Amino acid sequence: ALFSVGLEYGINLSPEIASINHKLQIGLIFLFTVINVLRVLYHPFKKSILGALLILAFLLVLFFNPVSESIIGYKFNPRLENFLYLHLPLLIYSYIEVSVYVLDLLSIKLNPSLVYILSFVVLIAAGTFLLVLPEATTEGISFLDALFTSTSAACVTGLIVVDTATAFTTMGKIFILLLIQLGGLGVITFTFGLGYLIQGGSSIQSSLMLQKMVSSERIGQIATLILQIISTTLAIEFLGAILIFWTIKDSFPDYSLYDKLFFSVFHSVSAFCNAGFSTLSDGLYDVRIRYNYAFQTVIISLFFIGGIGFYAIFGVIELVNKKMRSYFSKKTLFKYVYEPHILSLNSKISITTSLILLIGGAFYF
Repeated sequence: ALFSVGLEYGINLSPEIASINHKLQIGLIFLFTVINVLRVLYHPFKKSILGALLILAFLLVLFFNPVSESIIGYKFNPRLENFLYLHLPLLIYSYIEVSVYVLDLLSIKLNPSLVYILSFVVLIAAGTFLLVLPEATTEGISFLDALFTSTSAACVTGLIVVDTATAFTTMGKIFILLLIQLGGLGVITFTFGLGYLIQGGSSIQSSLMLQKMVSSERIGQIATLILQIISTTLAIEFLGAILIFWTIKDSFPDYSLYDKLFFSVFHSVSAFCNAGFSTLSDGLYDVRIRYNYAFQTVIISLFFIGGIGFYAIFGVIELVNKKMRSYFSKKTLFKYVYEPHILSLNSKISITTSLILLIGGAFYF
């Protein structure tokens, strides 16, 4: 499935090959659907809600496409329609299957460091393959440039050997965005979270593996912690993208709505993951946003939040939550229960040190 979608977007196929590939993709959709139907039927009491919802959603969009089109009154162009009704379901189904296999892989007694390193090797190799595809670049790039870019994005270093803005097409930039997101979160972290949701649990061995990878103290909370990391990351990046979109609405008059949305999402993810990639040739020194301090403040905030680490983020969220509960319990008829507002030592060190470095660094500059 992944190879078929890669061919569709990466290579300019002849009409005959494209037709065969299209039929293959439709067959794979139905195959994946049957697999998930059997999975739900075979484990009716396991947490297969996500799989069931995916089946229902994809069956609806496949069979009721003309109906939905008449309801919303909008006809998508064929390329976008293929993506929404065929390629996106294929990609989601494929990632679900990969996640389930990763969950099983973590049950094997392997060194956690080795598994973590291998996950990045696989991610970098996949990214390199995607970036050398003809449709990913404007004029083509060498294998070494693709490998360098993939490694830089996956390891969130921000170093580039070709101009991201001009060397890559929108598709290529999407590949880079995915590499940044998966590299910043950790491939194993992301796939474990999805696999856990699909299978409704994990083995003791896989939980022990993840416990060592994320340095968690309690094995019983590892799945909850992973899901919190994923949901918090996506929530912060979503909020960051909204704020960026709002601050640049007048900075790029030549940009379409889609261009502004993509710009916002790309820079929000890049900033939160501290990746340093930009879709502008001059980066944030571009004349259109050089003095847009509202935009730069959002980027700074994402840098800071992403840099202090998840334990500090969770600690601050919990602190704010307790303070709000205490405040509202005082102002309402509910019984007031005092809750100590305590940040862990790690969180205090992380936040305090970051603030000292930021303020001290700004002063010296």
